Amino acid sequence: MDRHRRILVIEDDDSIRAAVVNILSHDGHQVTGAASGEEALRQYAGGVFDLVVLDLMLPGVSGLNVCDEIRKREPAQPILMLTAKSGEVDLLEGFRRGADDYVAKPFRMSELRARVLALLRRSAPTRRSATGFRFGRWWVRPPMLDAKLGDRVISLSDRELELVMLLAGQDGQIVSRSQILQELWGIADPNKIITRRVDMLVAKLRSKLHIAGETPIETVHGAGYRYESRRFPLSD
Repeated sequence: MDRHRRILVIEDDDSIRAAVVNILSHDGHQVTGAASGEEALRQYAGGVFDLVVLDLMLPGVSGLNVCDEIRKREPAQPILMLTAKSGEVDLLEGFRRGADDYVAKPFRMSELRARVLALLRRSAPTRRSATGFRFGRWWVRPPMLDAKLGDRVISLSDRELELVMLLAGQDGQIVSRSQILQELWGIADPNKIITRRVDMLVAKLRSKLHIAGETPIETVHGAGYRYESRRFPLSD
């Protein structure tokens, strides 16, 4: 199945961020927004993204520093810069830090969509090889189909890994059973099907990830499931 892509949009201007999130969501992507470098790094630590759209000028942790941190964690991560700077030196610095392409402000949404599509197509074969990401207190390693916590290593099935990646990519948001059925099983109209396969998959995954009385997967009764990375701070 041709899955929707997971995109992290990092932009401190509320109107621009909302517009970009809206247009990319309308295109069928799963989009997470972040208003600062600090928030962006928290979101990135808790999920896997097919593309990062990054404003160069951010308050606090700058866009260039965010780019550096992302590159340290995932060298192959596609990054599209948004920048109000048009000088060649500024653009070269962004590329030197690891950005793959850029869109200069003010930009047309049609141009942004074209650049996003081009980067997603170009990077699609390599995203499965992401080195790993945090999920709760675990470090998930997609290439090895496992998760690690200290000396403890648990194996994950393809579908369990897909569920972890889906929840992590929607950090802090509720993911409905219907969405999980669509994403993992390709069921076009899940509302017409009565099945417990989602509940069974979640229960099995929880039993594997359960540690010290807690699980990364929260049930939101009547709505679905949710993962929130902020419940598992790095300092713990």
